[in-house]
Amino acid sequence: MEWIQIRFDDNLGTRVHHAALRAGQPMGAHIRDVLDVAVRPGEGAFGYKGPKHPHALQAYLAHDFAYASGWDDLQEVLRAKGYELAERGGGLILQTTEGERLCKASQIGQPYSA
Repeated sequence: MEWIQIRFDDNLGTRVHHAALRAGQPMGAHIRDVLDVAVRPGEGAFGYKGPKHPHALQAYLAHDFAYASGWDDLQEVLRAKGYELAERGGGLILQTTEGERLCKASQIGQPYSA
């Protein structure tokens, strides 16, 4: 487990403390649980709920494609949002981590050659 330090303003710290008490957890455990859910939107009980149309996907993922330091980094960031790239028919597709095909990578401005 990695240790981090988080600073809250007084109001946010109080609200987080009260939320942890309502959940019956220590503050650190509550924060970990909330963050764990937040970084795995595609794994919720009701399935993936993010954008699925090419234009919305292009806008939603543009920063991730632009700032990825390599293939593994890009895949990790996409998976955290519930997506992944996969090779299909001589190109790349974008799909949910549950395997639902969404579009060709070229439809969101990310051709296979790039």
